[in-house]
Amino acid sequence: MLGLAFCTAIMVTACEGLSPNSQQQYTSSNVDPTQLTRTVQHAMGETQVPATPKRVVALGPFILESLVAIDAPMVGAPIEREFPGLKQQAKDTHDISYPPNLERIVALKPDLIIGSTVWKDIYVQASQIAPTVLFEIQRSGQWQEIFQSVGRAMNQPEAVQAVLTQYNQRLEKLRQRLEKPAKTIEVSLVRIFPDRVNLVTAGSFSGTILEDAQLSRPPSQQGDDVYRTISREQLHLADGDVLFVWSRGNSPEEREKAQASIEQLKTDPLWSQLEVVQEDKVYKVNGNYWIGTGPVAANFVIDDLFRYLVEEESS
Repeated sequence: MLGLAFCTAIMVTACEGLSPNSQQQYTSSNVDPTQLTRTVQHAMGETQVPATPKRVVALGPFILESLVAIDAPMVGAPIEREFPGLKQQAKDTHDISYPPNLERIVALKPDLIIGSTVWKDIYVQASQIAPTVLFEIQRSGQWQEIFQSVGRAMNQPEAVQAVLTQYNQRLEKLRQRLEKPAKTIEVSLVRIFPDRVNLVTAGSFSGTILEDAQLSRPPSQQGDDVYRTISREQLHLADGDVLFVWSRGNSPEEREKAQASIEQLKTDPLWSQLEVVQEDKVYKVNGNYWIGTGPVAANFVIDDLFRYLVEEESS
């Protein structure tokens, strides 16, 4: 699964990026001993955290999006690698780099650090800086579960529920505006890389949003996996009533190559044979949020669903 592979890749990056400071001791905990605390259960055990955290650091994108969505008092996060819409909402947050730079985190004097088990190798050191909780993330389709876990860590479950209620209300409005029942509209998702084509399947972040919208998926994109790589000869598996396609790279060079791959794909006779192409129902969208990690990106995806499936969202 993509989620597991992604975590493994990041784990290697984390270990490399933190050397040679990975053995450094951090003893300047910023918890006021007179402050009220709560017990939070997480992947590493139980941790006493402030009842009302006021200076929170997010170690990764899932946590960052969750904190932004509930307007939490976040002082640090890896914001420089995020898409513009999320960076704008986190504009007052200090960048801690990715992998996390522990020295930067110390300087921010957090009273709570939240991350995923990707960073379990620095858990002890992070806990010396401030109470630290880590949640397990196996695939991007878990974003709502992670959001709720972050809400509990922040003692703000009501705020999380309010965001999810609004999310579901927008999807209900979408269903009402469609010309035909959502379940009769087959939506295909395709991500283009310079060297391959991936079908984005039901277990992905965007796949769960389509499921919540009750939109149908092609048989080739069912299941809990996050993606399925196909060959040129299997392009017919990307067909549907509507197709959303995107490319994404971590560097300008990768993005340029991925974009060139989309243009090249358009010239392929097998691509031209797809019914969705012939019906002109292929829409290029922003991969930065279609492979998102939380409710902020989810709402940008819903914006696109309104834009391309019902033209606009009424107030």
